[in-house]
Amino acid sequence: ISGPLSKVKSKWSRFQLARHALSTAQFQAAHDLFENHLLASTSSASSYIWISCLSLVARSEVLVSDTGVTHLPQAISDLDKAVSKIRSLPILASFQIEFLSLRKDFLHLCLVATNLCAEIRLTNVIGSRTSRQFLHQKNVSKCFYMLGSRYFTLYKRYGFFTCQHTQSTIRSQFALCRFLGDSARKVFNPSDKSSKSGDESDNFPRGDMSRIQARIIKMFRSELIDNIDNAMEPPVRSKILREVIDSVLKCPNPFPKSFTALKCVPRVSVQVAMKCQGDQHFAALSLEESLPRVQLGTPFQARISGVLPETLMRKSLSPFSQIIVTLTFSLTGPLQRDVDAEDLIVDKTSDTEDLTTTATSDLLPNFKSDTRFVIDCECPVFQRHGYYNMELKLQLRDVRCGEYELVSSLTEESIVIACKPN
Repeated sequence: ISGPLSKVKSKWSRFQLARHALSTAQFQAAHDLFENHLLASTSSASSYIWISCLSLVARSEVLVSDTGVTHLPQAISDLDKAVSKIRSLPILASFQIEFLSLRKDFLHLCLVATNLCAEIRLTNVIGSRTSRQFLHQKNVSKCFYMLGSRYFTLYKRYGFFTCQHTQSTIRSQFALCRFLGDSARKVFNPSDKSSKSGDESDNFPRGDMSRIQARIIKMFRSELIDNIDNAMEPPVRSKILREVIDSVLKCPNPFPKSFTALKCVPRVSVQVAMKCQGDQHFAALSLEESLPRVQLGTPFQARISGVLPETLMRKSLSPFSQIIVTLTFSLTGPLQRDVDAEDLIVDKTSDTEDLTTTATSDLLPNFKSDTRFVIDCECPVFQRHGYYNMELKLQLRDVRCGEYELVSSLTEESIVIACKPN
């Protein structure tokens, strides 16, 4: 590309070409642009770090798409270096760090699975249920499922502020994780008919069906994975899984378009108030003030209010209609034991489940004029006295009924509530 690129004099135009190459899986071209045409012409230390990070990412994907499982350790090492460079940037790049961490874990799991396949080819056995080999084979499918759940969490957390290309890329990675989890379970334990995801990895949205990952999953499942059974020799089964993983890795995996745009996710300021039975008004809660108290077996209400920031309205890529609040209460410990109240001892041997309540706002046809919201929640009645942590999760629902998480002032905080006997 050196010849045609000589006509492009603008650095920004060259960066745009490199971004497009990264998002269309042209990783060799992207690496050449970042490394040979942009890195030496950066004007600041932050720009140099960012361009060198993108160059490492492109080089890692070149290794993966060209050699499959052969050079996975080097590709994982490049992603490690890229994550370290992003963390050193002055701007908060949470989406980029989380996406690269997931990609690195995906490649590491692929490496672990291929090593297990090599072990089967050497020993010619799957392994007994009490052996280390069997436990590793069982856990690798669970790890793929867990990684798929993390991709889904990433989609819920950032999907509302990203383009359709980014959303489709994350959904494809989620489906690949579920498919490889099913494949590992079928290869290492074909007698197990249960599957954690079933055919969920085949249920692509209509807009994702044109992606090469969707076609590969459907072809491999129907032609290879569904035909594996106990009658097939273990080395043959392991070779099938190894070739499936190698083919998946060599399939070009476009990076999200939003990956090359460093943006901060808007944070919603939230206030919480509480009203117990018999109270006339709501009392505001604060992390710095004294603990709120409720009576054992007495119902109470929580009021969640806030204002959506202007940056959220500006960065949102689709209209939305409702705000959803989910409150989770978990018993964390007993009340302070009192000499005069022997019955205040919590039985630690009994299991306790978290109590969850969900409430939604009314339909909000126009947030342009008024961005405030107020949601009242009927909280569950506490059946045991002690200290409860109240965690708040804020979501919004778009006009297509998709639900996405919002970062609030209480996202990583919890309010402690003391439940005392009557």
